[in-house]
Amino acid sequence: MRVIRAILTYSSTLFPVASGAALILGWRGAFYLLIPAIIACVYLSIGYAWVFAVEIPRRAEEQKKNTPFQ
Repeated sequence: MRVIRAILTYSSTLFPVASGAALILGWRGAFYLLIPAIIACVYLSIGYAWVFAVEIPRRAEEQKKNTPFQ
């Protein structure tokens, strides 16, 4: 899973760079490199939103249950 996340992170970073370089070089299909980058960014952002919305509060609740009252 970490490999897939790393590939998505690198592709979402490098495809816009490649698109800009291709646009400067005059390649007509340069903007088509942005589509996979946008899809990768949306996928990653949904994963991060899940962590912030569900996992962090769940872990905080578990930690409250496991600590003795002070």
